[in-house]
Amino acid sequence: MMSGPSSDSWFVRQTRAMAQAGSLGPVPNTRERAARPLLPLASAPAAPAPMPTAAAPTPVPARPAKAEPAAPPPAATKSAARPVAQVAPPPPAATPPVAPPAAVAPKAVDQALQRAQDAMLQSGVKLMTDILAVARPEVFQKATKVQRWARAMAKQMQVERLIELDLAALLYPLGIIALPDDLAVKYAADLPLADDEVQRIEESALVASRLIADLPRLEGVARAVFYARKGFDGSGWPKDGPSGLELPQSARILKVLIDLADAATGAQRTRADAFKTLMLHKSRYDPDVLAVAQVVLMSHADEPTTGRVMIRPDLALPGDVLMHDLTDRDGHLLLSAGTVLTELSARRLMSLMQTVKLPKEISVARSGKKKAVETDLPQEELF
Repeated sequence: MMSGPSSDSWFVRQTRAMAQAGSLGPVPNTRERAARPLLPLASAPAAPAPMPTAAAPTPVPARPAKAEPAAPPPAATKSAARPVAQVAPPPPAATPPVAPPAAVAPKAVDQALQRAQDAMLQSGVKLMTDILAVARPEVFQKATKVQRWARAMAKQMQVERLIELDLAALLYPLGIIALPDDLAVKYAADLPLADDEVQRIEESALVASRLIADLPRLEGVARAVFYARKGFDGSGWPKDGPSGLELPQSARILKVLIDLADAATGAQRTRADAFKTLMLHKSRYDPDVLAVAQVVLMSHADEPTTGRVMIRPDLALPGDVLMHDLTDRDGHLLLSAGTVLTELSARRLMSLMQTVKLPKEISVARSGKKKAVETDLPQEELF
């Protein structure tokens, strides 16, 4: 270790120089500092009191930052196409909830269907009779006579199906509509017919039965009309098929009444003469039916019992009964004796007065007050 002045550090030498200059006291050298006794350590001064800490400030809630307004879209240039404004469709109207249909009892449905079928049946029958009355009025009048006789007989015998007999008696000549006019006129007047003409008349039952079968619930009526020309002994039309009691009862009754009406048609012919004609070929008829017909129809039970009046043909009313055959100037039968006039036939007499020479007066049986036939067409719609 080096001694002497050179051994003092630069700091010591600087301090000694400053002391010699009077700015500091004498600075002991290193040896002097080492020879000096150590002074006892004074107690450390008390730590200064801590500075009072200021109370923490109450935090102030930050204000919500204002939303910056959206920058406006850039202005469209003149060259850009202006967009078409889209109009939104109005919202659909709220549909109120539909309540489910109430349950319908099966019995009520059946009754409604039954009423609808009855109305359809009545309309169909009326349509057929109106067509027959307009197309072949002479034949239609004969059919109304057969129907009246059938109703009179039904009161004196047990009829299995009365409604079938009643309708079949009125609709049996429907097939005559399909025949030529000259043949239909000869048949209506009961003029002599050739064999082939008789066959065509009998075959007309096939046409009538097919027309009737198109209506609901008239299968029995169609079958009765189909066999109405069939003899009890198997004769007549159709050539094959049942005979005797195998034939429907309505057909056996119609066979007697149709032949009786044909034989009783014509001038100076009586019902008694017609029965004599039938008795010449009695094997064609059911003996029981023929016996009842003689008792019922020969008693004049169905003849009108009211007063007879003489009127002009154009004054005839629906419900009047002709007491004599009505013929035109050529002797052609227009309406046979015993015909009950309908509204159509009464109108037909009014029109015939203008085109055909008719008798100035006709004899009819009239009972009670009857409504006159309107000469003008109704002003309101018919349908």
